[in-house]
Amino acid sequence: MAPGTVQREDAIVIFKGIGVLFLIGKSSEREGRWRLVGECYVHGILNGEGKTIADLREILVKLF
Repeated sequence: MAPGTVQREDAIVIFKGIGVLFLIGKSSEREGRWRLVGECYVHGILNGEGKTIADLREILVKLF
């Protein structure tokens, strides 16, 4: 689940110490900067299935 403004190029990120997934996108106003799109939910990532970066990539590749 994601905000209605999500775009294909947006990225899912996990900030250390926060138990929520976020979407970020490249800023159209400032070169090299990112903007916060909002919170999102991807089933299985925060329930222990994505223990390593490789696990997370595998989960996300299957989804997209």
